[in-house]
Amino acid sequence: MIYFKLIEFFKSAKAAALGIDNTPKGEYEKNLVALTDFVLDPARKAWGSPINVTSGFRCQELNRTVGGAGKSQHLTGETADIVSGGSKVSKKYNHDLGVLIAKQGKFDQLIFEDCGKNDLNPKWIHVSYSRTHNRGQILKMVGGRYSAITRKDLGLE
Repeated sequence: MIYFKLIEFFKSAKAAALGIDNTPKGEYEKNLVALTDFVLDPARKAWGSPINVTSGFRCQELNRTVGGAGKSQHLTGETADIVSGGSKVSKKYNHDLGVLIAKQGKFDQLIFEDCGKNDLNPKWIHVSYSRTHNRGQILKMVGGRYSAITRKDLGLE
């Protein structure tokens, strides 16, 4: 972990307010380190500007409280929701950051979250990494509905 600190992935104002211990342990912590080492740190280095983690690990109780999916990779520390930061703050920069991660190719799932109906400019990027098997799946979410997108859709082919 070069550009990120582990606490960025589990610190939660909601958890603190409700007295929930959201600290990852064992394999979950190892998953967060792998996500950082293989996806986020290389992306940050290539991006040349901060990347902010808006959500990372969530324990079962916190995940239920925020309405997370029952099988979310947030529960295992394999994913983070991120946004572009520093001087690069906008949905367009989030798009560019997602394209950069897609180009690097090491990820399980890359989701352009809460895009406009006719664009791929997300409010945030959801990116996951598995220490055992990575699908390289790319999706977009518009109005709560997920659909597959291709590397060609991102201008990579």
